[in-house]
Amino acid sequence: MFKILVADKLQNDREKIAAKLSENEQWEVETAKSAATAISMIEQKTYDLIVTEMKMESDESGISILKFIKKKDETVPVIIFTAYATLDSAVSSMKKGVSEYIDKKGTEKPYDTLYYQIKNILKKDKKSIATAPFVLPAGSSDFKKIITERYYYIDKTILVKDIINEGEVLLITRPRRFGKTLN
Repeated sequence: MFKILVADKLQNDREKIAAKLSENEQWEVETAKSAATAISMIEQKTYDLIVTEMKMESDESGISILKFIKKKDETVPVIIFTAYATLDSAVSSMKKGVSEYIDKKGTEKPYDTLYYQIKNILKKDKKSIATAPFVLPAGSSDFKKIITERYYYIDKTILVKDIINEGEVLLITRPRRFGKTLN
C-alpha cells in the first residue's frame, strides 16, 4: 500500500484529488489544508508521494513542503499540482527537485493527468526517481519517449493567446535554414 499526502488550501480540490486517487485500492490518501499542516503530518508519518498546490499560505507554500520532505527523505517524489502555473515557477520547481509539475487549468483532464503521473512514478524505484537527471530534450516530438524516459515537457500554447491579444504584428525571427527539416 502506498501512502500519498495531498496538500491544497481549497477543500473542493482536496476532495476531488482524494476521490480520484482513492480509485486505486493500493493507494492510501490523506489530505492537508495548509503547508504547515502538511509539514506536521510529514514529521509524524512516512509518505511515498506528496501532491501539493504551489500557493497556500504564501506563494511558495508548495516549495516549503518540497524543501522539508527532501531534508527528511530525498527519495520521496513531490508533485506540484497547481492552478497558479507559470513557466518560471515550473522551471524553478524542477530545479529544486519536483518530480512533476502539473497545471490544473492548462490540462483538459487535470485529475486524470495527475492520476496517470502518480501511477508512473510509483511504478519506478524510489532511488531512480531521486537521481533522475533534469533533461530538456530539444526538438523531440515523441511524446511517449518524453514521458517514459522522464523528460520534461512544457506546453507553451497558452502563451499564444497573449500574442494574439496584443493586436500588433509580431515577427519571430529564426536562424537561416532552421525550419521544418534539420538535415
